[in-house]
This record gives sequence, structure tokens and C-alpha cells, in this order.
Amino acid sequence: MSHFTLSLLGRFDATLDGQPITAFGTDKARALLAYLAVDSSRPHRRGELAALFWPESPAKKAAHNLSQTLLRLRRALRQDDAPPTAAPQPFLLISSQAVQFNSLSDHRLDVAEFSELIRAQQQHRHDAAGVCSLCVGWLQQAVALYRGDLLAGFSLRDSVPFEEWLLLQQEALHVQAVAALAALASYYER
Repeated sequence: MSHFTLSLLGRFDATLDGQPITAFGTDKARALLAYLAVDSSRPHRRGELAALFWPESPAKKAAHNLSQTLLRLRRALRQDDAPPTAAPQPFLLISSQAVQFNSLSDHRLDVAEFSELIRAQQQHRHDAAGVCSLCVGWLQQAVALYRGDLLAGFSLRDSVPFEEWLLLQQEALHVQAVAALAALASYYER
């Protein structure tokens, strides 16, 4: 079974079994993969994805572009290579109606790890006010993962809806990183 690592905090970086993936073909393929991975909690309707990434194209052309991009992603992730008897969990769940990043696949996503560490620290209850040593460990791991803004330096100028989504995600993650750094600074000050 292949292990997929996707790093989106800072610059885009993807590896499959430790080898860099370079066969995406287009920035739209990278952007689509990032979008699906960050919002893996639900299936995304094909029409919505086509409108998000090709807002200026007629619906039929946008749908065709989405299909071609999904084909590139499947090839880059070697999703078509697996023998049917191995039955590994695919990274992308693709149907005629919807697409979803498979959160049960063998993968590592820095954004998900970062968010989970922040959530663990926020939900941790302890008697003393402030941050405990367990919380400090989680916060240190989270800030180590935060290598920069989500998809830093990445842009799809012909897709304003994607750019808006990216900006909102960057801001939310940035706020969490700053709060984590502030909590760590406060802990070490004490």
C-alpha cells in the first residue's frame, strides 16, 4: 500500500512512498488536490468543483476540465496502478456525481495534524489556569508544522472563487498559529 504525504503549510509538497510527486501537470491539479484534502469532511459535487476552478468557462467545458484534472490526479497518485486484489484505500473517492479526499487512506496531511493539535490543546481541561506541559507539547508540535501560510506563494489568478477560499483558509490557520505562539510565549515567560 502506498503512503501519501501532503504538506500545504508553506509551499506545496507531495510525496508518494517518500518520492516527490511531479506528475500533476498543472497548478489546477495541485489546487484541486489541496482543496479536497483540506475539506475532506464531505463529498464535493462535480458541478461545484467545476465552477470553483473554472468560473469563467461554460459549464460543459468546466466539467470536461474537471474530468481531465481528476484523471491527472489519479495518475499522479498512481491510483490506477493498484492491483484489484490488494484493495488499498484510494486517496480520492470519485463518482459520477461527487469527489472526496479519502480520510481513511494511508496519508499524512500537515494541515489536519496542525488543526488536530490546536483542537487537542483547546479542549484539554486542567485545574491550573494557563497552559500545562501537555498543552505546551501540543503547541510546540503545531507551530513546528506551521512552515508558513497555506499554499504560500501559490495562486490561480483565473479562479477568483478558489483565491477567496484560499485567503479565508490562510487567515484562519494564521490566527491559530499566532495564538499558539502567544500561548507558548506566555508559558515560557512564567
